[in-house]
Amino acid sequence: MSPRSKETFDVVSLSWWFLDSPIEVQEGRDRLINLLERIFPEVLPKRYGSHEPPQLVYAQTGREHFLSFLDENLHDIKVWYPHRPVVSVHLNFPKPIGAHKLGFRTNCFSIEVEKRALTEPGWATTIRHLWREVSLLINPIYGDVRVLGNYRWMGATVSAGEQHPIKAWWWAGIPQALGNAVVLGNVYQKLWPEFASASTLVRGLAFASLDDWTTRGDLAEKVGEPPQDQVQLPDRFSGIMNADTYREYLAELRRVGAHNLRRKYPTGWPFGDPFS
Repeated sequence: MSPRSKETFDVVSLSWWFLDSPIEVQEGRDRLINLLERIFPEVLPKRYGSHEPPQLVYAQTGREHFLSFLDENLHDIKVWYPHRPVVSVHLNFPKPIGAHKLGFRTNCFSIEVEKRALTEPGWATTIRHLWREVSLLINPIYGDVRVLGNYRWMGATVSAGEQHPIKAWWWAGIPQALGNAVVLGNVYQKLWPEFASASTLVRGLAFASLDDWTTRGDLAEKVGEPPQDQVQLPDRFSGIMNADTYREYLAELRRVGAHNLRRKYPTGWPFGDPFS
């Protein structure tokens, strides 16, 4: 790899949201680590732990200890420092999944890679292979690949750049802009049959992709726009708030009450009441 950039840079973000999945149990996570070792070992942690900075060194503790760490901290914070060109990895299992007092939650997994790595021989093919194999293992309800900008190295980590339209585990519908690739599970294949007919079906998952993952793209040009009754609605107070936005939030909370400030979900929402 070339030296780390001192300027802002783009990443290619691979993300999955899932409910019932093999990796919810230890055997499935063991398969996930095997898959990463075989296809893209740079995703595996250099260091890991339950807080910043992570104290455990994978090369010293080994694979079995890392799997035990995931078991013991499955529903808690997991700090995972990967190897370049991977810049961040997040694996989250909220408890419980589904309806929650603040909204609907799913498990989620994401891998972010320096975009310029895709211009090196073999890397683009490897990352596409990783995308397919992780999808087939995880069995997501939805997953996508997109280019995100304005990342910057800060020590061993990167500063938060452009955010994905889906915030962490808060699943609220299909994003309006699709990015460079999408995979759909059975639920959304039925609700978006045009996507299913324009995609490649592999072991029950529907895959569609643009040819180029090195520039920003919108897969809608190839498969059409997602159904409007399945598209996530804008959430005024989602994501990271600054001081002014937080004051607005508190004022709105006092004016309308917490119940009326809840996030709104698409009219075709397929998962029952999103609030517990």
